[in-house]
Amino acid sequence: MDPTPPPRPSTAKKYDDTIQSIPGIPQQDKTISRGQTFGRYVIEKELGRGGMGIVYKAHDPTLQKNIALKVIMHGDEKYIARFIVESTATAKLNHRNIVRFYEFGEHPQPFFTMEYIEGCTLSTLIKEKQISPALLIDILIEICDALAHAHHEQILHRDIKPSNIMIDHDQKPKIMDFGLAKVFDRTQLDLSKTGDVLGTVFYMAPEQLNGRAVLQSDIYSIGATMYEALTYRTVHQGDSFANLCLQILTKDPIPPRQLNPDICPYFEAICLKCLQRKPEKRYHNFAQLKQELVNLKNNRPIIARKYNYIDKVKNTVRHNWQLFTVIFLIIFLLSAFDIYIWIKDRELSAAYTQLEQQKNHANKTLAKISLQKSADHYKLQKYRDSGVFAAAALDFSQKSGTNVHNIRTQGKLYLQESLRKISLHKYQINTRLNRLNVAMSNDLQTIAFSSKQQVIVANEGKCIFRETYRDTDLISLSLNKSGEVLACSFTNNTVKIYNVLKKTSQTLNVMNCTVKINAPYIVFAYQGLLEIRNLDKPQMIHTTIKTSQEYPHPMLSFHAQKIICENAMYDVNTTKPLAKFSQHQHAIFAGENIIAATQNAIAVFGNDAKKKKQLNGHTATIYTLAFSPRQQIIASGSKDKSVKLWQNNRQIYSLDHFDSEVIQVNFSDEGHKLAVVTRKGSIQYYDLTLLLSISAQTINAHQTPIRHLAFSADDTMIVSAANKNAKLWKNSKRYRTLSFSNRITAITFSHDSKYLAISHSATQPQVTLHNIQTQQQKTFSQKTYDIVSLAFSPDDTKLATVATNGDINIYRALTMKKLTTLFHANGSAQVTFSSDGSLIAAMTNIHSFKTKDTIKIWHIKSGKLRYQFPHKYTQKIAFHPTKPILASIGNGHMYLWNLPQRNKVAQFPHCENQMEFSHQGTTFLTQKDKYTVTYRETKTGIPLRSFINNSQITQSALSNNNDLIATGDTTGKIKIWNLKIATTFFVAKHPHYTFIKTSPEELLQKDFNKTPRQTAQKIFAKKLTDSLSTQPLTK
Repeated sequence: MDPTPPPRPSTAKKYDDTIQSIPGIPQQDKTISRGQTFGRYVIEKELGRGGMGIVYKAHDPTLQKNIALKVIMHGDEKYIARFIVESTATAKLNHRNIVRFYEFGEHPQPFFTMEYIEGCTLSTLIKEKQISPALLIDILIEICDALAHAHHEQILHRDIKPSNIMIDHDQKPKIMDFGLAKVFDRTQLDLSKTGDVLGTVFYMAPEQLNGRAVLQSDIYSIGATMYEALTYRTVHQGDSFANLCLQILTKDPIPPRQLNPDICPYFEAICLKCLQRKPEKRYHNFAQLKQELVNLKNNRPIIARKYNYIDKVKNTVRHNWQLFTVIFLIIFLLSAFDIYIWIKDRELSAAYTQLEQQKNHANKTLAKISLQKSADHYKLQKYRDSGVFAAAALDFSQKSGTNVHNIRTQGKLYLQESLRKISLHKYQINTRLNRLNVAMSNDLQTIAFSSKQQVIVANEGKCIFRETYRDTDLISLSLNKSGEVLACSFTNNTVKIYNVLKKTSQTLNVMNCTVKINAPYIVFAYQGLLEIRNLDKPQMIHTTIKTSQEYPHPMLSFHAQKIICENAMYDVNTTKPLAKFSQHQHAIFAGENIIAATQNAIAVFGNDAKKKKQLNGHTATIYTLAFSPRQQIIASGSKDKSVKLWQNNRQIYSLDHFDSEVIQVNFSDEGHKLAVVTRKGSIQYYDLTLLLSISAQTINAHQTPIRHLAFSADDTMIVSAANKNAKLWKNSKRYRTLSFSNRITAITFSHDSKYLAISHSATQPQVTLHNIQTQQQKTFSQKTYDIVSLAFSPDDTKLATVATNGDINIYRALTMKKLTTLFHANGSAQVTFSSDGSLIAAMTNIHSFKTKDTIKIWHIKSGKLRYQFPHKYTQKIAFHPTKPILASIGNGHMYLWNLPQRNKVAQFPHCENQMEFSHQGTTFLTQKDKYTVTYRETKTGIPLRSFINNSQITQSALSNNNDLIATGDTTGKIKIWNLKIATTFFVAKHPHYTFIKTSPEELLQKDFNKTPRQTAQKIFAKKLTDSLSTQPLTK
């Protein structure tokens, strides 16, 4: 038996040697020295020895690897025969946790070779106390798997102990030394007879001591190994071999937790079950023990614990066991069931909550990505893509729970603007168009066009007339103002005039011509002639005008009794030429003027045909011109795929997103709608009241320029001030007038909308606090220079005033008791509070100190200067409502300053004079120039809406709910612009065209709220892919 057990009394070695020694085997000490050879193996060092032989570390030159060589001492033939048979059986074992058997030989003396393991034995780890319970469980699980494999091969180890388990550098165990293994294969000679006592006594099961080892004997040995690893001592200890054997046979082991209270009770239960004296009370096999350890590792129920629990219950209720057992079991079962249901419910709820949170987080991330892509495409003027991504952001934000208000707000803005940019109505004709094969009524509701040998007339998507022509081609067509009469000219020298509603027609024989209806006339242009006939009697020629040049298909324009054919003007009555616009492609009447296109520019002529102005903006040839008498707006379409709008000889808007060349533009009679026709068959309609905000509500507020303008915090009132008067407006009607004897220099609402603070000049500057509800007011004189700015703190407890000399006085609101004075060395022009009221900022008086302009920010409570930014020509400053950012306007730019980082984080061009953040800070209002205010996104600075005023703008204001924008101008007028849009929506399909009518605001409230992505795909004709990109929507 092996003499190498873990630390124990000195007599233990003697008992091991006694039981390990086998009669007939001489205990020789023949050692092979380092460097010597044994057969083909080169000895490197001795690893260990026992009663049966010596194990060396050797090198196999054939395999070029290190191996473990076990050399058996000479013994009698019976022992050698048994060793050969059982070693051969051991060689059958092939498992990752069993040391691999390589070779057996008999010369120069019996030996076998096996896998060499770099590491240490489990007994070493136990001795050094370097094994944790978790590591021990992992090692035991793999050992059980290996021994289950050995048992499956009918091999019993019989000598499992810590010193026979190697642990490699990866903490993986390997079982060694199957020298005492017993083979249960009855077809082979069994040389281990019943009654032989083989093994190490400290780890031997009782039946093994009796010489009747069974499969469960190895389980006992594993239990003894487990016990020693947990308690750092063997299961039984004694001062003699007989004493040890008696303890093993008659006594139960001391529970491990009595020796080490830190041991897990379930681990203890498994260990004690393995050490049961009767084999049938142990685990049936190693597979069951392995599963038990796996359950222990995963905190799942185990078999071993059930036995101890029942014993505990019996001890508790043994006196009144009948009644108590029934009651206890009922309560226990009900409680257990309730607890089980509660735990499962909590687990399910937690899992569902976690899943929902992950889903919401993913959707929120996708919403942010989609919103950013929408902003990027909007900046690139790819409005269809921008709209699809904005709708996707709304769709994802709907599924992401809360905290998505900003995403939804910005998504709606981009969606609304994208819809506005691509037009409110659209026809998509299934053919290519030119300027002669499409015509519209004056209200633009009815269109006529040719497609695939057919002339089609449609009204708001509904086909109301269709005529097929064969054996000829269409030259041109024209509709009258109402869209009831259609004239078509063909290449077979005929002109047909149709009554669209009555479905009647008449045919005229006219040479190949261009036809144009201008009630009460119809004009035919061909071979240098203009034939003007009465529309009611088209057979009779009214007037014939000979043109100065033959045009194959000229453009015609009428005004009173004048007609322009391409670039020449004639009198209809006298037929005489009135003017010729040489070097121009074509001209049209534009009110009292005439406009003519020449390549990529527009020339403006007076009635005397003298050139007054040239408008430049296009980059390619201009194909078409139109004029709106009501709005005094010129529209030009070009080969560069754009439409420019002009007013007062300057460009006011540009549409740059068309799919092909623009061949025709038309205004409706009232001038509020614009139709654009492209070469690829797209006809798009724009509502100029939305595009240019023409229909702003106008209030004639003052006789002099408006100097101050603001919305109340609740958006119910607007205050305006000019010279000595301030006026309050409710629902666009004057609510109250406040008059003063001196000029008003500053005015502001309190944040609760109850008070107005008004500063005005006098012998001494004065501040008046006006109670809007009671109409009571108090006036306080200030011993300072003129006051140029006022500001309430966010909680309305403080009022700050700024004087021209740089004094910044902070008063207690209502009582005007001075709290503190700050001083700006360069003078001040404006003051503002941060959203939390802790900081106050002032900018330089730009009129007096242009060379030293600065923005200074103080901490109010301490009065210390906290931040300072150099900024020349500052015109306006404002704190961001939700972030530590200050915005400033100056030198044509808006700058955003990060306060904690003390640096500039953004800069946006084309910003003048005025600036105001929305309530959430996601958008802001500023002036683009003297006549235009723009509504922009804060993150990118991209203009979302522009509003053009006929007079120079002096003040602007944004309502807190972001619905309204107000401007005041030099004429004393207030204009209120509504950011909301409302019309209708539908899609009409036809074999030759598709008609779409959209409504941004109504869609946002209905269709886009329900199915934003699907609706966007239908409107923008693009779909969103799984990879968050867009592609055209296939038919």
